[in-house]
This record gives sequence, structure tokens and C-alpha cells, in this order.
Amino acid sequence: LKALTITAILAVMEVSLSFDNAVVNASVLRNWDPFWKMIFLTGLLLGLELPHKMNFVMIAIPAILALFAVMVLRRYAAEKQ
Repeated sequence: LKALTITAILAVMEVSLSFDNAVVNASVLRNWDPFWKMIFLTGLLLGLELPHKMNFVMIAIPAILALFAVMVLRRYAAEKQ
């Protein structure tokens, strides 16, 4: 119950702070030149999306290499017999 309460509090804080940050960003961006708006929004998109993609790559590449190693070792073991 304690963990669930802490999780709920953190979830509410995350949503409220994210919303507050979005409001501040929108009010600041309103006065910016379109070029700088695009630079900011591109950086924001990369900052939010790239870590998720990197996590996938950091998990997928070792998994593929491990699978390849198993296939090579299996073939090597079959040739030895």
C-alpha cells in the first residue's frame, strides 16, 4: 500500500509538472522567430525520443550478437562430432 501511494503521488507530480512546463514553453515560444521555434522543437523531440531508441539499440545489438554466437558455436559443435 505504501509503494502504491508513493507511485500515485509521483505520477500526479510528474503530470502536473509536465503540464506546467508545456504551458511555460508555449508562452515563451509564442514570441520566438519561426526558425528558433523549429530548432527548439527539434531538440525537444530528439531529447524525448532518442533515449528510447538508444535503449532499444543497447538491448537489441547484444541480443543479436548473442544469438549469432550461439549459432556459430552450435555449428562448430556439430562439425566436431
